[in-house]
Amino acid sequence: PVQYTITLTNNGPDVARQFSVFDDLPHTGWFENPDLPECTITSGSWVLNCFFDSLAVGASITINVRTNDARPCQTVDLYNVATVSNGNVPGYQDSGRITSLCGTATPTTATPTATPCSGCTPTETPTATPPAPTPPASATVSASPTRTPSPCGLSCTASPSPTSTRTATPTASPGTGTVRMFTNNTGVIASDLHFWTTGPYQNVTPTVEQNAPGCSQPTAGASFVGSPDFTFRVSVVWPTNCVDPGESVTLRLGCGYTPAATPAPGCTVNVPNCVDWTTNGNQIGSPCPTPNCGGQPCCGGLPCPTPTATPTPSVPTATATVTPTPCGSCTPTATPTPNPNAAGHDARLTRIGGVPKNVRLLPGEVINDTATITFANQSTHGDSIGIYVDVIAPAAGGCTPNGRADAVIFTLIAAGAKTTEDVPVSYSCADPAAANGLSYTWVAVADHGGDDLASCGPGALQSLACFNALADDDQDPSDNRVSRNGPRVVAQ
Repeated sequence: PVQYTITLTNNGPDVARQFSVFDDLPHTGWFENPDLPECTITSGSWVLNCFFDSLAVGASITINVRTNDARPCQTVDLYNVATVSNGNVPGYQDSGRITSLCGTATPTTATPTATPCSGCTPTETPTATPPAPTPPASATVSASPTRTPSPCGLSCTASPSPTSTRTATPTASPGTGTVRMFTNNTGVIASDLHFWTTGPYQNVTPTVEQNAPGCSQPTAGASFVGSPDFTFRVSVVWPTNCVDPGESVTLRLGCGYTPAATPAPGCTVNVPNCVDWTTNGNQIGSPCPTPNCGGQPCCGGLPCPTPTATPTPSVPTATATVTPTPCGSCTPTATPTPNPNAAGHDARLTRIGGVPKNVRLLPGEVINDTATITFANQSTHGDSIGIYVDVIAPAAGGCTPNGRADAVIFTLIAAGAKTTEDVPVSYSCADPAAANGLSYTWVAVADHGGDDLASCGPGALQSLACFNALADDDQDPSDNRVSRNGPRVVAQ
């Protein structure tokens, strides 16, 4: 058996917030010991993903991963790299290596206390030093392998390996087409990005202008779906789960008039606000609808809302008439009705936090919990913001809640301020066995002005009607909504 100990330490000077850990584990059969609710290991690919809300200055978190899978008695090189990062940090790594001539070892304790043979003590690897400059809130990670030797007289050594630094890899591309940045706002580490494009072009060619920090170069392509909009499905696939929450990738979408044509100078395609992030092909949240725009610009798979014109002041023209009036000289006065104007108004739903990985339920049992909804006023002035939250229950098992969990309007949030709303929830299933392995889904919306509750009712937060209502007075409706899967029901 082999165990790796990953230690995360915040060296300051500020509290580290919303950071993640990624470790593509070598070999198979890994599990956490003990199990942390913030971490998961994907069976089959054996990838460790963790997401933590905060870590105080000077505090540490320890993650132990272990495998009992036996190795044949031959030379085996286990090389492991763990990475910690968040939206403000490019990513810090550390590594550990074990070389063994006999892979069948019986564990006694997590850390060896005796060495029955010469040269069997693994050497702890040094802590990686982050590149300068040091960010305001930073976290470092060290991966320290430990191995319990068996009394078979195996010869094992451990040696440190060079520490690598994650860097962004930009790719040059022709200066034509539409350039767009895509940010992973799902709260989950992703490996794939998918979205639709429409426009009067029979050739769409995506290229990576700026890769996500620390990720290997992805493959990008577009497949033709059909007319009349010349719809294409664009896919960007990374070799591993590496696009952390808050990280972005910038793409250039070149386009041409024939399928084999070179991208045309100055051409543009319509890119909807709805995009799909997936992990190893598994959908995160609800999928975007297939475009059906009839040649118009697409927003979320349907025609974009028509912008409302801003009223233009005009000089009234007086016309003299000789019509007697009961009051002698009465002049009616028209009162203009202002129309909404989206410029300068921007409410953003940043994150859904505090959702556990699993909820363990007996029939009829109620588990109380609290999630946090983080939102921001990105307007240039103080604004009111409405927060609407739905919790969607699994499709089986008679589970609750299943509908509106919160609806509150915050008045006069200061420009640039970020605010958190606590949402209490009670999880329960009449038949947990029927829902075993299925997950709840959280959906939250930030509404500039708090005036769209009627269009964004329970169960309608991902509807076109809600999107249009949010977009009519928000200059960037693409960041009004966040969805997140969890918790997963575990029947007891």
